[in-house]
Amino acid sequence: MRKIVSIILATILFMSAGSTLNAGDKVKEGPTTLLTTSISGSVCDKVTGEALVGVAVRLEGMNEVSYTDFNGNFIFMDVLPGEYSVTSSMISYETKITNVDIDLTKDNSIQLKMKTVSAIE
Repeated sequence: MRKIVSIILATILFMSAGSTLNAGDKVKEGPTTLLTTSISGSVCDKVTGEALVGVAVRLEGMNEVSYTDFNGNFIFMDVLPGEYSVTSSMISYETKITNVDIDLTKDNSIQLKMKTVSAIE
């Protein structure tokens, strides 16, 4: 019994060691968990409909880049709700910017169709 009490006390001391407050510290009240969602989608060639592999998809406002897989799919995790610009770019294709409104209550899936750059204009 003594051993169990010692373990419990040691655990309490260990857990509270870094949680002391100093004068002037502010205590944050309320929930500390932010509700996030994900954005997923696919990228294909506008003319052929073929999935594009290796497209850099950037979510503006966050410093994150996702690259499309072998099926042209990408995903961003832990995204706060709000308005974002999604930029997709790949060599020999025009950069595409798409505005999206991310909401916790809807499917946040987008399909991007990219146009090839013409060699002769």
